[in-house]
Amino acid sequence: MRELLRKVELLILVYVILTASMNSSLLTLGESRVDAYIAVNILMYFISYAVVRPFSEAPSLVKALNAALLIVFTIIVAFRVYEVLAK
Repeated sequence: MRELLRKVELLILVYVILTASMNSSLLTLGESRVDAYIAVNILMYFISYAVVRPFSEAPSLVKALNAALLIVFTIIVAFRVYEVLAK
């Protein structure tokens, strides 16, 4: 149990560092679209999760969270691609 808590804490730490650095970069570049921040934060979560891998077998709640985030990310990307192709 102690090992699991350490991995979850590491996941949170890695996620916060990645998110803070990427959001700062977007802010510095003058990005104002909310969907860009959401998409980047979802990507940072998946990168953090892939690097740390806190669970050998993810609980169903984590699987549901991952599925929901993937759906939101896919919708955001599909909408942006549609906007580019529609022009």
